[in-house]
Amino acid sequence: MAMMEIWRLLLCFALCFLVLRRIRRSRIKRKRAVSVISVVLILCLVSLTAVFPVENLFVHFETPERAFRYALNGTIVNTIPGSDSCLVVYSTGSSTYRETIFPMSEQGYQLPNYYGIKTVSGEAELGSCDMLQYSGSNDRYLRGISYSTGNTVGAVDDSVITIPAGDGKTTLYYALLSP
Repeated sequence: MAMMEIWRLLLCFALCFLVLRRIRRSRIKRKRAVSVISVVLILCLVSLTAVFPVENLFVHFETPERAFRYALNGTIVNTIPGSDSCLVVYSTGSSTYRETIFPMSEQGYQLPNYYGIKTVSGEAELGSCDMLQYSGSNDRYLRGISYSTGNTVGAVDDSVITIPAGDGKTTLYYALLSP
């Protein structure tokens, strides 16, 4: 469980405890109904923080690695820093790779919101290619997947990260696209 999830659970329990305690001591006649409604509203509020991280209002991270350790579980494979964001490629298990983009503000890196990453996809005969961009950022990242049918993949520029995945016939590519 990531630190972000632990803090949100603690926030939920603390809010529920405080609100239910306040309701219990109040002079409200329908305490049970008000308690149920209050708990439902608190759960909605905490769910909303999963979509729009409230931590971005008061917490900033010095590096994308620290933001990753706070928000997600897995092992960082590589990072691609941009001018106002950073793509983090990470592994969540054997041959399973994912990526996320951490936006950067003047104070440091922030947590991405649920709807922050835009993807434009393209398909090819032996793979696919996606362009990833965080809303409000000028940085664009390339994510490519190549499926080999016995042919080896040719040389790739040093600025492109290559990750062999799966059964050895699949290769992932990540790169920062020049603006």
